[in-house]
This record gives sequence, structure tokens and C-alpha cells, in this order.
Amino acid sequence: MKNGATGINYLILNLSSRVRLTLLLFLTGVLVAGDIFTPAYISSTGYYFSVLFLAIWYFENLIAFAVVFPVSLATRIYVAYREIPSGSPSWQFALSAISIFMAFSAFSKISYDFRKFFTKYRAQSERDELTGLRNRRGFLSEAHIELSRMNRMKSPGTLVMMDIDNFKNLNDSKGHVVGDQFLINFSQYLSTSVREGDIVARLGGDEFVIMLPNTNSEASSIILHRLHENMQRLLKSYELNLGCSIGAISFTPERSQNILSLMDKADALMYDVKQHGKNRVHVQNLNSK
Repeated sequence: MKNGATGINYLILNLSSRVRLTLLLFLTGVLVAGDIFTPAYISSTGYYFSVLFLAIWYFENLIAFAVVFPVSLATRIYVAYREIPSGSPSWQFALSAISIFMAFSAFSKISYDFRKFFTKYRAQSERDELTGLRNRRGFLSEAHIELSRMNRMKSPGTLVMMDIDNFKNLNDSKGHVVGDQFLINFSQYLSTSVREGDIVARLGGDEFVIMLPNTNSEASSIILHRLHENMQRLLKSYELNLGCSIGAISFTPERSQNILSLMDKADALMYDVKQHGKNRVHVQNLNSK
């Protein structure tokens, strides 16, 4: 998070959907009351656009928008009607109401299309082109949100770093095409071997990372040793003494923890494995140190 806008965005996304909806409805209520009771020369249209944008941007479905849009539209039309001098022809009010409806609808459509475009672009930018796994950016984004959730729930977790041993030999002896196909096969193996809520990513080259939510050191040790044992068939099929060194740090989330520090600790454990025989698993409990 390198700027205030990004920080606010993460802060809002880390709130539960119920809290976000409550805040949005409160903001809409304040705006409606202000529009009704403030003088006519103070325009509130831009503020309505703000709550409509928030309803579209921060909610996966359109439930919040379905509440905010009619309330905002009805209030703005009511205030516009109240501002029309008595005795004015009815078409004047109808024209005003249609203009307000078209403005609200056009802004909502533009906001919705922009959100779709942004979501698609972000999804593409957070995926590794070769393997289809999350890349470093995608992992950090997802893992940050997951760590915040785990912090609220006071649940344990494990951060796993893994590196393919002797991968350079594969590229040198059989070429990068074979090396790339191995990375694709290995990524598919990881994707199908982890649980639905686990987060898997390729950081680059032959280095991978996994976040195991709600998993303490004992459970993660069992999971990772089984995972490591099962992957040996794939590694040995290339007949180049390939292996996989795994370092994992288990933790109970605290506000002082962050993803990058956990990755550094797990990375250090992984390199310790590589320096002492390779192709093994080392799991350490951060809170027991």
C-alpha cells in the first residue's frame, strides 16, 4: 500500500459486507436528509453519484445498488418537484424527472462498465501467463485480505515457500520448452492438491508460494509432507534428480505481522533446506520461538 487511496481501498475491502452495507445506507440516509432540508441552490447530484459509485464498486452483486438507486432517484426527483414554481405546466416536471433519471442511469451504467473492465484487467494482471496461477501481485493482494480475515477471527495459518531443486539442469539439458511444460504440470498438480480456500501462486522462475488459512503447524506439517511425498512421482519422471525444497512458517495472526515478513521467514527456511540436502520439508511455528 503505497498511497492513501490504496490504503482506504484495502480498509474498505477488509470490512465485512454487512458493515459496508450499513455504512453505505447510513451515508445515503444522511445525503437524502441533507438534500431535503438544505436550500435549493445547493446541488446534491454529485453526492448521489458518489453513493451510486460506492454501491457498484464495493459490492459483488447489485443488492446494495438496488436499494441506493431508487431511494436516491426518488429523493432527487421529489426535491426537483418541490423547487418547481406552483402553477408550472406538468411537462416541466416530467422533463426534469426524465433528465434526472437519465443522468442517474447513465452514470450508473458507466460506473458498472468501468468496474467490469477494471476487474477483468486486474484479474489478467494478477495471473501468471505461463501457468495460470496467481503471480506475485495477485498473491499479495489476496493474501493480505485473507490475513486480515484471519486476524479478525484469531485463526492460525501457514505460509509456504517452495523451490524446484536442480530446475536449471532441466532447462539446460532438455530446453526451455520442456522446462515450461514441467512448470505447467507442476502448477496443475499444486492447484488440484490444495484445498479450495488455499492460495497458490508462482512468484517467478521455479519458485512457488502457498497460503494455508486456518491451518496450525501440526496440520500444515501433515499436509505438506503428504504433498511433498505425492509430488515425487512427477519430479522423478524427468530423470534429472529434480526435487522440491519447502519451507513453511505457521503463525497466529497479530497486527504486527504482514505477508512480506512471513514470506521472508518461510523463504529463509526453504533455503536452509536447500543448503542441507534439498528435497525436504521444514515447518516452523512462529509463535513458539
